[in-house]
Amino acid sequence: MNFFHSIIFFDISTVIIIFILAYLSKSLGDALKIPPYYKILYIASFSIAFISITETIGKDIGINFSFDIYMILRFILVFIAFIVCLKYWKWVFIEYFKK
Repeated sequence: MNFFHSIIFFDISTVIIIFILAYLSKSLGDALKIPPYYKILYIASFSIAFISITETIGKDIGINFSFDIYMILRFILVFIAFIVCLKYWKWVFIEYFKK
């Protein structure tokens, strides 16, 4: 049960971080004239929240899907968010490694 609480904490942390990155990416995208890919970040964070709620409710009412399915979905969503963030923030890495 303690492991399950850690996953919920991880989900909440991930949703908050992705929301912050989406907000900052929106501002950066407006300045750099990048298409609104930041909306994908909002979709990813809502999806992670939905997965967490679904898993919690499923355990409460006795419907248990494989734990691996939930973790694979989380991984895919975080990977998509990472790729979207690279669209906005790759210049930071380029500037850092110029030295």
